Amino acid sequence: MGPFCDRCGSRMHERMLEGKRRQVCSACKAVRYPDVIAAVSAIVYDDQRRIMLVRRGIEPGYGCWVIPGGYVEAGETMEQAALRETREEVDLPLGTPQLSGVYLSTDTRVATIVYAVRGQFRDPEPGSETLQAKVFAIEHIPWSEVYFESTRRALDDWVRKG
Repeated sequence: MGPFCDRCGSRMHERMLEGKRRQVCSACKAVRYPDVIAAVSAIVYDDQRRIMLVRRGIEPGYGCWVIPGGYVEAGETMEQAALRETREEVDLPLGTPQLSGVYLSTDTRVATIVYAVRGQFRDPEPGSETLQAKVFAIEHIPWSEVYFESTRRALDDWVRKG
């Protein structure tokens, strides 16, 4: 987002609007609202309720554990994005994703849509952004090494749902 209007190209100026400082176009009066970015994650589990976590090979959170996930691309459904991102991070046979929860932190612009999906755990093959993939029993989730607030909240909610 630059200092110029996306709609007409005129200069944007800050002003108080709706009780917040907003960017407003000097010409067409369009208001630039800070959009939320859609991301997806997948809690991949098996019949024994073990879960697959991946160790991140990129920042932020390099070396920490997360559930597979990433940003939604234009032209794909949330479910398609969850399966694509999971396969990019760890190549496993996957079932049909079921919505597990939606998480939005007040300190980020990212809304994370989390799906639960049954996976067939064999020798997990880490992708290019993944250092390691590992299966954990629920009681052995390394909570202190889990990155992203949304991941911790999603895992906690899923574990509590039983």
